[in-house]
Amino acid sequence: MLLSPGYGTDISSARLPYGNAALIRHLPAAAFSPRTQDARSTPFRPRTPKASVSPAVLAILLLILLLPAGCDKKEGHKTSHPDKGAVAGTTEWSQRGEDVAIPARYRVEAAGNTATANSAAFVVPGLFEPGTVEVLAYNLPAGVSVNDGIATINTMPDAAANAAADDTPPTLLIPDAGVFFSGTATADAIADDTVRITLPMHQRMRRIHFTLTVTEGDPERIASVESRLEGVAAAIDLRTGEVTGDSIAVRIPFARTADRLTADVWTAGIVAEATHRIVTTLTFSDGHHITTIADVTDLLRDFNADKLTPLDVTGSLFAPVGAGPNGTIIDWTSGNGKGDDVDANM
Repeated sequence: MLLSPGYGTDISSARLPYGNAALIRHLPAAAFSPRTQDARSTPFRPRTPKASVSPAVLAILLLILLLPAGCDKKEGHKTSHPDKGAVAGTTEWSQRGEDVAIPARYRVEAAGNTATANSAAFVVPGLFEPGTVEVLAYNLPAGVSVNDGIATINTMPDAAANAAADDTPPTLLIPDAGVFFSGTATADAIADDTVRITLPMHQRMRRIHFTLTVTEGDPERIASVESRLEGVAAAIDLRTGEVTGDSIAVRIPFARTADRLTADVWTAGIVAEATHRIVTTLTFSDGHHITTIADVTDLLRDFNADKLTPLDVTGSLFAPVGAGPNGTIIDWTSGNGKGDDVDANM
């Protein structure tokens, strides 16, 4: 009977069958070390294979993790404001006179929020509950101020007024306030969406071009001309384009070249109930003054109906060697767009 070697037995001297002995001879020497002989007391630990993940899989996992952080839209909605709507649009500028430029910048207002746009396209500031939203747009020329939906032309003191020492000189509107535009549109705001509108802009001011030609006398005798147009409007409603407020006068800034005196005035319109007069004071080289007054109410009767067409007003001026204060020295003439002329003699 063959005895199996026990613990502590020198396995190299044990009597084994030929096959087993040959197998033992082929085992490494480390298998017979004292540490190996104690292997029966050490539990078996199977080797765990290392996991391997390709770079492509890692990249996809990283992208999935980053997507929620880089997206503002809430799940299941088209925008980041699922309960409110946004409004954007484009301004349309065809309602302006020939040679009148589109302003470089303009303002857009809605629900108390204001933004500035510098191109035809604009985004209305803020988000809105579903429903009707009024959008107001207007530009701000240097000589115009806006408050509570009313545009007002700036004023200047009337330095040429012959006021008494205890009187306050009359106030005049500045003649070169600039071209003012405004317009409105309504949008139906939709929750979780952006509504787009077209907003037409309207020219709210009209140009008057004055020309005085010296037909008799010596134009070199005219040292200066101070003139004003009375009965014009100082303010205009941004939404309706209607003039508002009391009437006032605007300065006519004449400048002489040879035998002609010319001036341009931009005004928001006339006050229909007012009397419209051109008051002109001529100062001659000898220090003599002549003030003339012409009623031009008929000439300006339809002035507010067409803001896009400039109104040309011409006059003939007589510069005599000597003239009384009541002399008729100026005749104003203007075509009113209907083929007939209106004369105003002063």
